[in-house]
Amino acid sequence: MLADPDAVRADILRLHAMTHALLNGGPLSVASTPAAVGEVATEVGMALDHWMALLTCMRRGLQPLEALVQDATD
Repeated sequence: MLADPDAVRADILRLHAMTHALLNGGPLSVASTPAAVGEVATEVGMALDHWMALLTCMRRGLQPLEALVQDATD
């Protein structure tokens, strides 16, 4: 299932906050342990991989249409 872009954005922001708290001693707005950071990073990475695969597939689908423009100008 495709992740909601707003949910992915929220996960990235959460990961940033967790990492900041863990590495820089920043304010702890979310629970932050190395294991939790790793788990969230894996989830975000999987969501981004899924988006990239989908977009790559969509991009390949446009290539035949782009060729029509090139053929028409020749």
